[in-house]
Amino acid sequence: MPEFPPSVATFMALFVLNQIIFIAWKAPGAWKILNRYFLLSAGHPRALSLLGNTFSHQMLSHLTVNMAMLFFCGTQVHDLIGRGNFLAVYLGTGVLSSLASLYWHVLTRNFIAASVGSSGAVFGIIGCYFALKDRQELKVPLLEGLKFEYRSDVAVALIFALELAFLIGLRRTNMDHASHVGGLVAGYYVGKYLKEKANSETGGANDREEPEEHDHGESSK
Repeated sequence: MPEFPPSVATFMALFVLNQIIFIAWKAPGAWKILNRYFLLSAGHPRALSLLGNTFSHQMLSHLTVNMAMLFFCGTQVHDLIGRGNFLAVYLGTGVLSSLASLYWHVLTRNFIAASVGSSGAVFGIIGCYFALKDRQELKVPLLEGLKFEYRSDVAVALIFALELAFLIGLRRTNMDHASHVGGLVAGYYVGKYLKEKANSETGGANDREEPEEHDHGESSK
């Protein structure tokens, strides 16, 4: 896709993969394979399902929300760290978020639990984004000139606390909050590592706020 920026091309590829699995769930003939490799079951865990479930959605609203979050946050992370690192963070935190979900359900003896969705990987990208930028600026819509600055680590702590509160029973939801927590924490610390690595490669001369953009000049195929 040479006419698209690399980050958009990467997002579109991930979107298509998620869309294919979403459509496959509408075909009963595909359920045997999907239940085995694209659904994370605490009672019958399979290694490949740790990754496969992160590309799997059964509801359009679920797919839409996750893909929207991935587009707005993921493309920015992609531009900061490059395609290779982005995919490594996305896939790696997706697997780690699945492990967090699986461990939580086993520890709580909830063996009938099953989950699908890319939200764990998306939370990994969100955590990485906050780690790469020390400070954020929030502009208030329709109120020109009104904006607030806040620290990224504070934002991560608030998101973590909220997800943890839901996880331990503040309010019952059908969301996999254990996956969200696992993905957020993993993504944040991976982002910190990437940022420190970029600073060390540049000699740490000026305490950079963002890592070096490795995707400069990259073209999509």
